[in-house]
Amino acid sequence: MKYLWVSPEECTKQELYQLLDLLKVHRDLRLVISTKPPILGNRTDGEKSVDELLAGIGIGSRLKGWRYVKEAIELGLEDRGMLESITKCMYPAIAEKFSSSTDQVEHAIRRAIEVSWTKGDEWSLEKIFRNYSRGSKRPTNAEFICRVVDYIKTRC
Repeated sequence: MKYLWVSPEECTKQELYQLLDLLKVHRDLRLVISTKPPILGNRTDGEKSVDELLAGIGIGSRLKGWRYVKEAIELGLEDRGMLESITKCMYPAIAEKFSSSTDQVEHAIRRAIEVSWTKGDEWSLEKIFRNYSRGSKRPTNAEFICRVVDYIKTRC
């Protein structure tokens, strides 16, 4: 069963009616109307909110790149400078923490983003990446990480 979060402040009445029509077609879909985004969770628990965000966009903990993406987002939230030098600062820091190589970190993150882009929840991806569509070109690792960090910072 999939859940679809909708904020009444961000949707027009017409869009809400379209969502109701969508529910009639997709019986396994549930609509949650709330002003609080569920993918951010409790603001006091930053780790939980990043986990929920990643799950919401289709990057599950079963993926090898999940822990790397999570760490990259957390590093970006802590130090904005890391986002300006992802390949020279962020990847080596992540690789060292997880006893890996920078190439393995980069590849695993890229693969996790590919999975998210092709199989993730369209509604959640649209909230973060305004120009998202199933057929569109996926963002680079740096674009993806920066956009998610910006999204979290603007929502909290």
